Amino acid sequence: LIASIAEQTTVDLRLNTLQQVCWGITIILMIGYACTKHWLLNNLIAVSLCIGGIESISIGSIRTAALLLALLFVYDITWVFGTDVMVTVAKGIDGPVKLLFRRSFSDEEKNFSMLGLGDVVVPGLFLALLLRFDVTQKRRGRPFFRSTLLAYSLGLALTLYVMFRFDAAQPALLYLVPACLGMAAFVGLCRGEFSQFVSYSEEEEATASTASPRKPRAKSPKRAKSPK
Repeated sequence: LIASIAEQTTVDLRLNTLQQVCWGITIILMIGYACTKHWLLNNLIAVSLCIGGIESISIGSIRTAALLLALLFVYDITWVFGTDVMVTVAKGIDGPVKLLFRRSFSDEEKNFSMLGLGDVVVPGLFLALLLRFDVTQKRRGRPFFRSTLLAYSLGLALTLYVMFRFDAAQPALLYLVPACLGMAAFVGLCRGEFSQFVSYSEEEEATASTASPRKPRAKSPKRAKSPK
């Protein structure tokens, strides 16, 4: 019993050449950021965290994703326009938990605008779900994913424009959620696949695959040899 527990808790720490190079670059970047706090290194680390989060998390279904985006839409608007707590906390955290956009050539803190990682990861999870939906349906061109990605980019550009234009904090999800959900629904209606899009769920596929294990192939009976 002890031997079996030891085998289950054993961790393979061997790294190939590519992994060793990646770890070396990561350590150098982290040390550089800790010493300089440069905004480009901050953005590089923040984007890496976003990619890791999107790769490791699945929302599960379109309905769950839509509900999550809708709730965060209300939450973001309430805490940005209703109070300054979110902005104060974001400015007070000294770490790569936000993306920084330069507003001028000065390195003063007031010359940077911020975008929280949640405004990237949450819509990113929805986009990743749309990509898997396109792949599951074997569609060429990935219409749901590419159209919604374009809408997200336009919504993000609009967020930055309003932020710079009025020099005030903006809830990014105010622009990103309608852009993503609206475009995905619009593509579904135009292609006549809206009901199929809304009902898509990865949870049902996972349950079906585990509930119906592959049956072993029956062995054909051996023929009796006729005596000579």
